[in-house]
Amino acid sequence: MDIQKNQTQESFEKLYVKNAPAWSLERDEDGGYKYHATQSAFLLFEQQQVEIDLLKNELAKAQAVPEGFVLVPKEQFESLSKFKDLYKRAIINAKKRKNQLNWAHVASLGIGSGLAVELCKAFNIDPGATNMQMMIEAQEQSHD
Repeated sequence: MDIQKNQTQESFEKLYVKNAPAWSLERDEDGGYKYHATQSAFLLFEQQQVEIDLLKNELAKAQAVPEGFVLVPKEQFESLSKFKDLYKRAIINAKKRKNQLNWAHVASLGIGSGLAVELCKAFNIDPGATNMQMMIEAQEQSHD
């Protein structure tokens, strides 16, 4: 804590000398500043430094990546988005029996049923429906 107080005092004195070169920075026996106005200015500066440090910590927390999220480079994200779009198109365009449930169709492409349901939901496809194309067309019309 003494190191931080010394750094705060050094910063204060640099700014003090810069902005008020004619004023005195004399200290008393206790290590405080001899003149009341200088001591009051230092205490205010010290309090503001604490507030600044708290705000910096809050800002760092606000800018931190929330748990469960991962930052990826933009190019990698765009590549993943293209892959996701291609995969969705492959699911939709693959041959499907007319009465086959969407999740069963996706599962027949080589993945388990649980993952098939998750993929349907991720692609905004009703896993329990049988007509995938109607749902896709409805989404495309809502975007127009």
